[in-house]
Amino acid sequence: MLTGGNGKDILTGGSGEDVFYYDFSYQENGGWDEHDTHYVEANDLISDFRPGEDRLSISYHHYTQTGEPFEIKTTFAAFVSLYQLDTNGDDVVGVGNKGISVRSASFMGETRQSLVIDTGNLGHINDQTFSQGTITLFSVTSVGIWDG
Repeated sequence: MLTGGNGKDILTGGSGEDVFYYDFSYQENGGWDEHDTHYVEANDLISDFRPGEDRLSISYHHYTQTGEPFEIKTTFAAFVSLYQLDTNGDDVVGVGNKGISVRSASFMGETRQSLVIDTGNLGHINDQTFSQGTITLFSVTSVGIWDG
């Protein structure tokens, strides 16, 4: 399982099946410190995603601090499937789906058309989803809903 942290990451799997995992978290600290809320942001490029072999996992969690330090309660969880990203019902995630585009991306001196998932534009799946940024599948322009 490969996962990127906050910011811009390049993720590269190895041979065989890989899982690229994104967990966007929002935490309310209940006033324990000056940072009342925290978002996870991704602007990542997956360099070698192989549809039908690799998997993409996107989830959202909302946590609330309940009173004592380090006492945290999950108040919301959502998991996003490729099926949910297929907003036009054609069994393919690509151009024509909400929050999805294909644009030029560069990696290791090469520029190719690549699938881009705008994680901040997925409110159609659940109005409590939240995040910022993009996940780019380098040199992949579409993915079947059963491919990952």
